[in-house]
Amino acid sequence: MRDGKATGMLTKSDEEGICTGPDKLREMKKLVERRGGQNEDVVTVYIGDSNTDLPCLLYADIGIIIGDGKSVIDTCERVGVNVESGGVISVEGVQKVKDDRDLKLYHFGGWDSIIKSGLLD
Repeated sequence: MRDGKATGMLTKSDEEGICTGPDKLREMKKLVERRGGQNEDVVTVYIGDSNTDLPCLLYADIGIIIGDGKSVIDTCERVGVNVESGGVISVEGVQKVKDDRDLKLYHFGGWDSIIKSGLLD
């Protein structure tokens, strides 16, 4: 954590490893709870590139697929999750309560395009 923002580092602990999508989701939920839960003042952003990231991408308020992400984008298409390429992302007005109609992820080619999106401002 730096300046109130997570560094993105999830590491293996001795007791429980992070190997699968459910493992990542378990650890993400722990981090969110430590930051005050899913309340209006905390916006969670998850950036991933594979199918094992999909549970966290969908759990986060803003889920971003980075890089090629072909496997996870293909999976999203199969299960009906909308993936929007590029654009501007604002944390203002992020919908905190999601249902099946609200499942939308973003896709960016790399960190430069994420920075240009305005999300990290």
